[in-house]
Amino acid sequence: MRHRPLSNGIPAMIKWAPFIFIRIAVCFCAGILWQIYSSYPIAPLLVLIAVFSILFLIFHLVGTQKAANLFIYLAGFSGLVSIFLLGNLITYQRTETNQPNHLAHVKQPIVYYTGVISDFVVEKPKHYNVILRVSQVRTQQKWQPVTGKVMLMLRKEPGMKKPGYGDVLLFKGQPLLPNAPLNPNAFNYKEYLAHQQIYHQQYVWPGQYKVINYAPPSRVMAGSIWFRNYLNSVLKEFVPGARNYAIATALVLGMKEYLDTDIKAAYTRTGTTHVLAVSGLHVALLFFALNTILGKLAKTRQQKLLVFLLLLVVMWLYGFVTALSPSVLRAVVMFTLLSVGKQIKRRRNMYNILAATAFGLLVFNPFFLLDVGFQLSFAAVLGIVLWQPRLSKLINFKNWLGRKLWEGVTASVAAQLATMPLALYYFHQFPVYFLVANLFAIIISEFILYVGFILLAVAWVPRLGEWLGWIMGVLLDAMNSVVLLMQSWPMAIIESINLSMMQAWLLAAAFLFTTWFLLYRHKLLLAVASGAIVVFSGLQFVKQQEQRQQKLWVVYNLKNASGLGFIQGQQAYLLTDSTLVKNAPDFTYNIQPHWGKLGITEVQFTPFKNVSNLAIPTFTTPAGNIGVVWHGVRILILKNPEQFSSVLASPVSFDYILLQHNVRIEPATLQANFKFKALILDSSNKPWYRKQIAQLCNRQQISVYDVSKRGAFVYQSGK
Repeated sequence: MRHRPLSNGIPAMIKWAPFIFIRIAVCFCAGILWQIYSSYPIAPLLVLIAVFSILFLIFHLVGTQKAANLFIYLAGFSGLVSIFLLGNLITYQRTETNQPNHLAHVKQPIVYYTGVISDFVVEKPKHYNVILRVSQVRTQQKWQPVTGKVMLMLRKEPGMKKPGYGDVLLFKGQPLLPNAPLNPNAFNYKEYLAHQQIYHQQYVWPGQYKVINYAPPSRVMAGSIWFRNYLNSVLKEFVPGARNYAIATALVLGMKEYLDTDIKAAYTRTGTTHVLAVSGLHVALLFFALNTILGKLAKTRQQKLLVFLLLLVVMWLYGFVTALSPSVLRAVVMFTLLSVGKQIKRRRNMYNILAATAFGLLVFNPFFLLDVGFQLSFAAVLGIVLWQPRLSKLINFKNWLGRKLWEGVTASVAAQLATMPLALYYFHQFPVYFLVANLFAIIISEFILYVGFILLAVAWVPRLGEWLGWIMGVLLDAMNSVVLLMQSWPMAIIESINLSMMQAWLLAAAFLFTTWFLLYRHKLLLAVASGAIVVFSGLQFVKQQEQRQQKLWVVYNLKNASGLGFIQGQQAYLLTDSTLVKNAPDFTYNIQPHWGKLGITEVQFTPFKNVSNLAIPTFTTPAGNIGVVWHGVRILILKNPEQFSSVLASPVSFDYILLQHNVRIEPATLQANFKFKALILDSSNKPWYRKQIAQLCNRQQISVYDVSKRGAFVYQSGK
């Protein structure tokens, strides 16, 4: 059936009027992003909001009285502009550095500061991660009140009491600004903290602080944290095996700090990592289980109202216990709106409910918009609402089991399609067997969740807790076995996928307009989808052409190690210490993101001691130092002291000289024996050595580049 198009070319079946909250949410999101990336001042915002709000009222009144469509459209436009400006204003107000007494505005050196632990304490192997809400700082002059948060890493020691929410602490020292990424395309921890309104951090040793009081900012949060710790102790007592306990506490309570690296990698490679995080699935299972049980017991109107209130209390309690992550908040708010709509017997529009939920959460915290979990959660639900019902109709199963399995498959496909642009943009990989893995993992995890909920409720009953814990252990072993098996299958994951933000938007647009075309059969929709694919492909072609021509030499910033990357086209050679080859996390976090961005497909690791195996021209000096010639760039790498005066008759020209491992040499000696553009200090050198060499170079007027301080040194041939 073909639908008659409107005069503007949009199919008549697409009616935008009912989706008011979608328009509101989109404009509000645009206002948030505008404020975050432009920092518009507050005074003009207040004036503009007043002006457009008045215009909205005038146009609305005139349009209603005279039934004039023009004034109605102008009223709608003015209202949406007001929403856009409101997004700006709320984001400005929620940005804590805009407060005049924020910690960032303290100019004097800070000697002491006090504050209260205002969030969940995360335990790490060697320290505790603590978010401190600062209340006062002591400079050399006086104590003064301030606002702001500090990310603290409290070093552990034997017999140390674990810090907790509400503890008021006194610290000695100065909170520092986080460093920007020191390697190309590395994770921006500074930006990540800023999105949580945290602009300072400090690594604290036990002697640098003490607990001086207990004053929780919220008694409700304090109670939920106490309850969470109690539930965690129940799981620890009854779930057998350290790995199974770690997965159980992550799956049921959202506490992921006990998960080991291998298990997280396995779930990531199979596309089932969402199982290890409390999300909307958990809230949905809890909601439907309680609603099914209690709904059958409720007969009268008063009983149904009581069940409704009890469901809301339990869902919000579970949200607080699981740290109120954005995905859990989304689910709790959505089910709250659905329950309220059902209670008052209002017609429910899932798209409006989803948009209203996003709007409400963003009013509460505009920076949720930049949270990856928030984006993925809403994208997954949107995909399920949009595609799952239509996909499920492709095959009609008559038996209950087949129908339920098919619903699970279609929901997984819909969620994966909707989240694919975001997942490729953020994580640069695609799990090939996601469908099979999710089918098993989600089904098993549902049973684990139900058993876990029952265990937490009846653990006090003798012997019953042990039996339920054993059942939970068996289910966890089964889920782990499936995931670990699938992640070892050939071609389990496609890695090094690099999309720009524009490409991610184009891919999402292609999916959306293709869906609309299949629904409404309008050629314009197909043309837009095709255009998005063409532009996407064109951008990818241009990027690949640039990658084939690239020639770079990079000195990476690593943890007490040396790493030199030589990149030609999509090939990379890494000349490095042998320790880096064995230290997978150092490579994964510091080098691999850059290589993924460059489209590297072939890699060769070469330790310095085997430099002769490197597929580029090199030579070795009598003292064991290394010379490299890379596309006309001459590099001398000094690790050992060298008697230059007895070897060199006249100064030798190099472009760069790289100093490693605190090599004993004077910059003046180098200047006398070599002609070079700059001296480079890599991250294998100690801080005292780098400071000393920098001072000597300044005296000799020698250009010096400290990789540990300024970030990776990148030389691009031909530029």
